[in-house]
Amino acid sequence: MKRPFMCFCILLMVISILRFYVIDYGSPPGEMPQDAVTLQGRLDSREVKSGYTILYLSDIFFYDNSVKEISNYNSIGLRCYIEETEDLKLGQQVAVQGFLALPQEAGNQGEFDEASYYSRMGYKYVLYEGKILAKSREYDILLQLLYDFKCYAKMQINTYLEQTDAGIMSAMLLGDKTN
Repeated sequence: MKRPFMCFCILLMVISILRFYVIDYGSPPGEMPQDAVTLQGRLDSREVKSGYTILYLSDIFFYDNSVKEISNYNSIGLRCYIEETEDLKLGQQVAVQGFLALPQEAGNQGEFDEASYYSRMGYKYVLYEGKILAKSREYDILLQLLYDFKCYAKMQINTYLEQTDAGIMSAMLLGDKTN
C-alpha cells in the first residue's frame, strides 16, 4: 500500500521539475523594436509604488507590425511601468503605448534573475514609459473585490500598528512586501 503512493509522489515531483526547468516557455525574439509600440491586454494585477505604477498585463495583442514575431505566441504577458495612477480595475482591457524591452538577466551567479523569475510567471516582456490610451468598462468584479479588500486590510494594519510591525504583518497576512 505504501509503495504505490510513494511512486505516485515521485512521479508528481518529476513532472513538477520537468515543467519548471525543461519546458520551453517560448524564446524571445532577437531584437526589440526601437520605436514605441501600442498594445492591448487584460489587467491581471497592479502595484502602486511611490512615483509610478506597475501593471501586469496578459493576453497581449500588438497593434504594430514591428513585433510580428512576438505576437505569434499564444498567450504572453508583460509588466508595464506607468507614471499615472489611474483608477484601473482588475480584469479590464487596457490599451497602452510604450517602449518594449526584455527583462534583465542576472549578471552574477546568485543574483536575482529578473528574466527567469517573471518569465515563469508568464510575463516575458517589460514596457517602459507606458501611457494608457484607453480602457474598457468591463472588469472582473470578484478579482477587484478581493484587491479592494487587500488594500483595505493593509490600510487598517498600517493604521493600528507601528511601521515596522505593520510591514511584517502585511507581508505575513497579505503577501505585500512593499513595507
